[in-house]
Amino acid sequence: MRERPEPQFFLHQPPDAGDALHTELALLARWLGLDGVEHPASSAPVDLDGDGSPERLADSDGNGLADRAFGGSQAWVDTDLDGRWDVRLSDGNGDGAADSAEYL
Repeated sequence: MRERPEPQFFLHQPPDAGDALHTELALLARWLGLDGVEHPASSAPVDLDGDGSPERLADSDGNGLADRAFGGSQAWVDTDLDGRWDVRLSDGNGDGAADSAEYL
């Protein structure tokens, strides 16, 4: 049985936040590239699409394999939790809501 890495939590207070605290989860999860190659869990930045900007990973079912990736104006989703990316969402106008979905 493969051990799951312990999540790491970070607390920080932005200078202009007053008494508010921001929590952030740094996820160490295995992930599949768009070419289907599995990459090990690492603290190194993940560049899923090769654009030079790192993506944030999420593991919604806790199995140690990322099933969501968020970066810039795009997000990738593994809808059936088999490890492969199924949908790419794009936010062309930057309002935080997907404008299009492409099935991969």
